[in-house]
Amino acid sequence: MPTVSKSSRGFTLFELLIVVLLIAVLYGVFISKMSSSPKKEAEKVTLETLKKTLDLFPAQRSRELICTDPCTHCRVYIDGSAVKGTEVALFKKEPTVWVKDRYGQFRQKTFLPLNDPEHGVKNVCFRYKLYRNGSGSSYIVQTDDKHYYVFKPYLHPVSVAETLTQAQEMFDTQSLLPTERRDYNF
Repeated sequence: MPTVSKSSRGFTLFELLIVVLLIAVLYGVFISKMSSSPKKEAEKVTLETLKKTLDLFPAQRSRELICTDPCTHCRVYIDGSAVKGTEVALFKKEPTVWVKDRYGQFRQKTFLPLNDPEHGVKNVCFRYKLYRNGSGSSYIVQTDDKHYYVFKPYLHPVSVAETLTQAQEMFDTQSLLPTERRDYNF
């Protein structure tokens, strides 16, 4: 009768259970990371996290968050098409949006209406667009809680101010422009 050496016996039941447990834990971690979709992240969007949330959606040209009247209905649009399941309640009432005009003065912004194929023409009370290169719309947004959110046009995060004057100082992009000829690097 052939004898089996101790080194070729195989695995014990305890060793197999440990391997199965490790695989289950790794699988659970992997699935939880994959289940965090951009649509689920859109449900948790605030004005401070708006840029980061829109950046999660893959797009060829642009990503937008458009809020229509009565400004409690917001939806994500990718390259001009609405993304189903991304409805967000971002505002309790219509925000006041300030923009700098070509003369350097701040004025209230009004948005053009949205022609949605599903719902027809809707008045837009807020629209934020994020482009593929990371730049986005530049506004100061005043909400009902009397905070001012500063959206700079470039890669800066959203800033929060207590007064409109503070927000206008934060918004100043003049420091980004070259001041001397040698700064242009010709």
